[in-house]
Amino acid sequence: MSTVRLVSLLLVLSTANSFLARLSSTRHRNEVAVACRSEPETSNYWGDDTDDQDTLQPSLTPLSSFAASPALFELDPASDQARDIVMNDLKLSGAQHEQLVSLCQAVADWNDRINLVSRKDCTVATVFGRHVLPSIACCAFSEDQNPLNTAKTLVDVGTGGGFPGLPFLAIAYPDVQFVLLDSVGKKLTAAQDMANALGLDHVRTHHGRAEDLRDEVFDVATGRSVSAIPQFCAWMQHLVKPTGHLLYWIGGDVDASILEQTVSDTPIESLVPDMESDKRILILPQLAVKRIAKASGISVQPSPTNRSQRKRPSSQRKTTAKGSWSRRNSEEPKQRGYEGFKRYSSS
Repeated sequence: MSTVRLVSLLLVLSTANSFLARLSSTRHRNEVAVACRSEPETSNYWGDDTDDQDTLQPSLTPLSSFAASPALFELDPASDQARDIVMNDLKLSGAQHEQLVSLCQAVADWNDRINLVSRKDCTVATVFGRHVLPSIACCAFSEDQNPLNTAKTLVDVGTGGGFPGLPFLAIAYPDVQFVLLDSVGKKLTAAQDMANALGLDHVRTHHGRAEDLRDEVFDVATGRSVSAIPQFCAWMQHLVKPTGHLLYWIGGDVDASILEQTVSDTPIESLVPDMESDKRILILPQLAVKRIAKASGISVQPSPTNRSQRKRPSSQRKTTAKGSWSRRNSEEPKQRGYEGFKRYSSS
């Protein structure tokens, strides 16, 4: 009995030590969390159109390469400073500046209903700093550098909430016919509603994927951080005319073999004053888009539009009958599989 009691006592002591160790670890993590919360938050400058990718958590490591200048990030689009940037640096008119202000308000209103952009601190000022200004940065390109000066048609692939299509393209270039393409219907509904409210009658939407749009080609295609460049080129290579170009907004490192084929590789912070960003705008000719798509090795096929073309599960597939039964002529009388068949009547 004394041995059993000793073993029980040892088990109790071991459990108590384990509990105290866990309690100490939890207390340490709580202290670290409090220290992290005491650090000032650094906002993600660009972001994508989803909550998971568009929101960065507070960190002890500074994120200066992704953060906009605080003054610019909190800039009221209707302020004199914003008006000066739009009109003097980006060469837009006062009427176009007013349209941009209205667009910022419309995006913030729509974002309360559906997730167009990140819902974290989505105000008119953040829409202007994170999305509108980077989208219209191309307006600062030189005349000979900008392919939109001669373009008549444009497709914005993966437009999401209308970026960069609505602010930069449709407002800045009212003479170009635009197609906003996305696979998420509710975002296209919002984009078309905002375009109608702004009087942009040269904008239409297309619900679907880039690989499924096969009956149109465009002078210019655009995209903003939709995917890696090789994947994006594989999706949309058929949409660009032989003399056309791709404008792609992207951040981070880009493969040197891709940069060698660009017509232009311009950091956004060199186009918009007081903006800190690692994003850049690449301009690729159609031939380079084809080469990049081919080198990626990605094969893209249009989605089946007919129900009969869709691949069925193996359990639902029809099997072909074997033997003479599959070749029988329906006009001939049925041939029984054995001789001497006789039908008996019950009478």
